Amino acid sequence: WSSDVCSSDLRITPQEAAKLKWLLLDQPHILAHFEEVFRRADLAMPATVTRTNSVALIKSVMRRGDFATCVHGEFLTAEIEQGRIIAARAPAFEYVFGCGLFSRTDQPPSSAAEHVIATIRQRCQPRRSSAVNAKN
Repeated sequence: WSSDVCSSDLRITPQEAAKLKWLLLDQPHILAHFEEVFRRADLAMPATVTRTNSVALIKSVMRRGDFATCVHGEFLTAEIEQGRIIAARAPAFEYVFGCGLFSRTDQPPSSAAEHVIATIRQRCQPRRSSAVNAKN
């Protein structure tokens, strides 16, 4: 499920999510946030939580329809648009994580580094201001 590419009115609560089988990216910050959602709701973790670092595996399993996932919507945009995966809003599972870019201070960034910096800045803009700018 994704909150950022979902156009449906389907919403999932932690209580409903606790009953599902889950497939998650095997990253410490993702698992910690996932566990925190259930802890805050005073719920036990779901009985089935499978972890993988393969986005291809997540896509394949999700197309079968017997698992739920909580990944950035861009990973599944094509499948959602094709109707092969149903996206639902799950506000309790939304999270913001930090990122950084290390560069050398003794020389200016290369054009490739400048492109990465510009992309990060553009992507990190609040969604609301992007929508407003798109209308102007």
